[in-house]
Amino acid sequence: GIDRKYKQLLLGSGCQMWSEWIPRIEDMQRQVFPRIAAYAESGWTIENKKNFTRFSTSLSQILIPRWKQKNIAWHKESTPQAE
Repeated sequence: GIDRKYKQLLLGSGCQMWSEWIPRIEDMQRQVFPRIAAYAESGWTIENKKNFTRFSTSLSQILIPRWKQKNIAWHKESTPQAE
């Protein structure tokens, strides 16, 4: 929703995660993954390259297998085409 005249001034974006009320690492991971991937996609992909189908495919073919390999508890319900 930022005015177009200011877009050239943006260098990046930031995403916070406050964990003081999260009892377990697995709970924190479920709150962060895959949201952090979507956040990175929206912040670092240039406008004319954004494509939800490509992102969703990359998520299921690249990121989710990596998260499984590293035993990251990701939130399946917030994932398009969750496995």
